[in-house]
Amino acid sequence: MRKKVPKNEISLEKKRLVVKVCEIITRRSARLAAAGILAILMKLGRNTIANVKEQKKTVIAIDGSLYCKYTKFRGYQLEALQELLPDDVFPTVDLQQAHDGSGIGAAIFVASYSSQNNSRNGT
Repeated sequence: MRKKVPKNEISLEKKRLVVKVCEIITRRSARLAAAGILAILMKLGRNTIANVKEQKKTVIAIDGSLYCKYTKFRGYQLEALQELLPDDVFPTVDLQQAHDGSGIGAAIFVASYSSQNNSRNGT
């Protein structure tokens, strides 16, 4: 059974510690997400300016309330991408909020899987 502790019984020091731990976890998760984005950019060959033809933008759609509603997470993610990408490539990467990204992502995955499966079977 959970015991409710009145707010005034928690010291300011402990409250600040919880906030600091949450900030550390947020920053770390944002950096890990940025590393995942970098891996995708590398796989696509869009991580160097030589591979970014005519400096076209690479738009990355991101779905999820953490990215969309928690601005610190978004800021940490952009900060990490700026550190990881060359200075001339970073401006060509555009992170955008995706609407209904989960449904669209699932549809793309199924279509991609079906296409690969059909090509292997010769159909």
